[in-house]
Amino acid sequence: TLFVDADVVGAADGLGWATAYNDLQAALDDAASRNSDEVAENDVEQLWIAEGVYAPSKRLESGDARSAAFSLADGVTLYGGFAGTETELAQRDWSVHETILSGDIGTIDDAADNAYTVVYCGEDVTAALDGVTVTGGNADGSYSSSYRERRYGGGVYNAGTLDLRNAV
Repeated sequence: TLFVDADVVGAADGLGWATAYNDLQAALDDAASRNSDEVAENDVEQLWIAEGVYAPSKRLESGDARSAAFSLADGVTLYGGFAGTETELAQRDWSVHETILSGDIGTIDDAADNAYTVVYCGEDVTAALDGVTVTGGNADGSYSSSYRERRYGGGVYNAGTLDLRNAV
């Protein structure tokens, strides 16, 4: 399990709430890296995400700021709804501690410069979202067979296998 809390300041290794990543994509990248190495003990199956608003930063398409999306890691479930003190998954309350994945990456409340898609689940990726709110995607871009998320899936673009639970 890796931890994410937008309010944490300082060195982050994601191994506990006190040293949680404050950038969700950094945690996803770390999980993907750990899961692709040869050491099974390093594998990450869960990301615990504290309440707050998280904006995507990883561009799916070089040079296009609106292509920023949370690119999910294979085999990883994102659990939202934590206050940031829990020690067990059953302690979270996603209805009280809202975890928001927002595509509002440009001018606030101006959808014209929002991310095309907020959450991207690529081919050959099996992942899950549980206890998160996805908002602010705007898939109004021109169609491209290479970048379908520009036109489809403002909230979530799924080309893999994605399980959604307790998600808005």
